[in-house]
Amino acid sequence: MPNTGVLMDKISGNNTIARFCDKKSISASGRVSGTAFKLRPRDKGNLSTNWVEYIESTMHKNALKHLQDFYNKIMTDTSNAKIGYLNVKKTINYVKRESKDNRKLDIYHNGKLSRSNPSHSIITGTELDEMEIFDLLAETLIATHNF
Repeated sequence: MPNTGVLMDKISGNNTIARFCDKKSISASGRVSGTAFKLRPRDKGNLSTNWVEYIESTMHKNALKHLQDFYNKIMTDTSNAKIGYLNVKKTINYVKRESKDNRKLDIYHNGKLSRSNPSHSIITGTELDEMEIFDLLAETLIATHNF
């Protein structure tokens, strides 16, 4: 578990997380590349995502609409961007199986830390500029949605 000083809940395998994928990470054919999963300064060392089922069950909102509205508020430019969905279990298992070092990722809900983003979740186990892992994450996308 990441050392944040705050108890976080691990998200179980049958759940879905979402990641904002900016236009620079999307090919002409619309495919999301691994650059969408590069750590950003706002990620604070862990890959920032949002827990889809939390939005639907606890916040009682349509997850896609909520994420579109939320990302439109916090991101500089959402034109031609996508929201990528990943299944937790599939992602963890695929990265462990396919990475050269059998990388173990964990996914935690840490929305308790943010009033403005209660569905916030993180993927731990990545470092800056680990393109192999970021490319594997992109390969596990189960859906992408436009703005």
